Amino acid sequence: MTVAERGTRRLTMRSIIVLTFQLISENIRLFSALSVIPAIPSLVLRYEQIISGEMLSASHLISYLTYILFSFLLMAAVAKAVVLTTTGYRASLQACIAEMVRDIFAVVPLAIISAFVTVVAVIVSPIYPAALILLIPGFYISVFLAVVVPVRSIERTDFIATLSRSMELTKGHRWPILAFLVLFTILAITYEGLIYVALDGPALAESTSAVTQLLLLSFGDCANAVINAVAASVIYFQLRLIKGGVPPESVATEFD
Repeated sequence: MTVAERGTRRLTMRSIIVLTFQLISENIRLFSALSVIPAIPSLVLRYEQIISGEMLSASHLISYLTYILFSFLLMAAVAKAVVLTTTGYRASLQACIAEMVRDIFAVVPLAIISAFVTVVAVIVSPIYPAALILLIPGFYISVFLAVVVPVRSIERTDFIATLSRSMELTKGHRWPILAFLVLFTILAITYEGLIYVALDGPALAESTSAVTQLLLLSFGDCANAVINAVAASVIYFQLRLIKGGVPPESVATEFD
């Protein structure tokens, strides 16, 4: 039975989570290999936070934007694997990488548009806590543009059409998407907080190192990037089925 057959005709947060983790479990080796894509930007970003302590420097901002960009490139690579899996096929690592390379220039402006408000909030909020209010429009934009990368990778639309298509597909189904984004943002923040608390505690102060903290935080970043990438394709695929009744085979052939 394909993932498409296990899907629902109504998008819910539960359906997003269930299908996302089903796909991850069925493609664990492939997605583990693809998680290397955002790993280096994540390591650089976390190094600046832990070792140098720089949070508001230009290099930190560049590192953050680079991590976001590589996470979006991961979405392009994952989109192919997800669509093929939903039709009962398997995607190779080489095919996913080729898909990512083909979309690299189209994904750059999408990543910048989707991430800008959130990046500003995350960078500035440690100094000016009131800047966290920027996370509200950040989530708002993220919901509207939740499927921009799958739209671009599968439908081959231009920049404006990609943004418009994402807003069209998500219309009427934005609450479950928002709930999913908020839930996993909270879980990611909780994971990061627990690492800081555990590895900075007096009992572990002499037995652990900044390198351990660096690796654990980067692991969390990569896992979060994979989950978000798979979820974006799951949401896209489900919305295509719900709104257009498009059979799985028709979506898969759009890659050809």
